[in-house]
Amino acid sequence: SIRQYLLPDYSDEAAMLHMLLEEFTGERTLVSYNGAAFDLPILRDRMIVNRTARDIPCRDHLDLLHAARRLFRRRLQDCRLVNLEERLFGFRRQDDIPGYLVPSVYFDWLNSRSLELMPSVLEHNRLDLLAMFVLVRFIDRAVTGDGDGLAAGEDRYSLSRWYARRKEHGRAVRVLETVDEVGPGCSLAEVRWHHSLALKRAGDWPRAVALWSRLVEESPAHRVSAAEELAKYYEHRARDPRRALECARLARSGVDTGSPAAARLEHRLARLRRRLADRS
Repeated sequence: SIRQYLLPDYSDEAAMLHMLLEEFTGERTLVSYNGAAFDLPILRDRMIVNRTARDIPCRDHLDLLHAARRLFRRRLQDCRLVNLEERLFGFRRQDDIPGYLVPSVYFDWLNSRSLELMPSVLEHNRLDLLAMFVLVRFIDRAVTGDGDGLAAGEDRYSLSRWYARRKEHGRAVRVLETVDEVGPGCSLAEVRWHHSLALKRAGDWPRAVALWSRLVEESPAHRVSAAEELAKYYEHRARDPRRALECARLARSGVDTGSPAAARLEHRLARLRRRLADRS
């Protein structure tokens, strides 16, 4: 069931806040959409002004906007809730009042007591709550199920980046292995680069090396970085300074003299030359 609180007059604000506080306990999680930047600071300030509470008593706050942007912005760009409803779930609102008009309609109602547009405001809020309920279940299914329910390659790639930030590299690898096609939001070369880094962090060196070698051959944008990773691998893992030197030279040839990358690679080249000289 959905319960909405409507403030009938300014003088009733403290009473409404007291009733609202009864909804919260220290064991509940508050879910919002852009609430961290907008709704919660206002609500907290009004509670302090009315001396009803100094903070919102809840266990945690889940702002779905941040999760939606992490998963869908690469593909959709526009992460407004109404756009997610349409693009993810195929639901288009009919005769919906735009969200930016809601405050002005509400204040007009307080001044004029005209109910003409208030049902539209309540319906808009009801649809927002329903959309958040569906969205939180959809995101939870995707994040806990290694991309379950995510059809688009860009969304699965975005989820792998989320896992990587949480240092869940095995899960990042599993999701990336399902990405074989992407839209204009990213490129397959970018996906392969991050796949190689996930493999490296997961300790799967043979497949990481294979991807770096492929990127050196096929992706000008990642050639320098992939060659440098190969140089690191052959120097420190394979103990093959000669091949490491070849890869470091290739990486150095792709960067401008005087750049931090050039200085770093020059240092590696000098060290590898000394090792080879000592061996001989």
